[in-house]
Amino acid sequence: MADINRARLGGQLVENYDGLIRQLTRRLGSSDFAHEALHETFMRLDRVTDAVAVRSPANYISRAAINIAKDRQKARNYRVGATEIDARVGRVAGAAS
Repeated sequence: MADINRARLGGQLVENYDGLIRQLTRRLGSSDFAHEALHETFMRLDRVTDAVAVRSPANYISRAAINIAKDRQKARNYRVGATEIDARVGRVAGAAS
């Protein structure tokens, strides 16, 4: 009876893949971003246990994908480009002179 949640979630993802992509695309504003988030969600389904039953696999997958997308967006916003790093290092080096 182990891995019930993973089986249900995997089945839901396969059966409703196109619908999930459409929903995520509307929510995230990008088909590419929706595909990336859903792919990463699929990869993370291996971590799901049966400790608590997943009542709504479709909602679970959608929420997980949206959370992953939000985390990825935050990470992109926090990244600093090479030009900005060079400018900051230049300012610090100039101030130290």
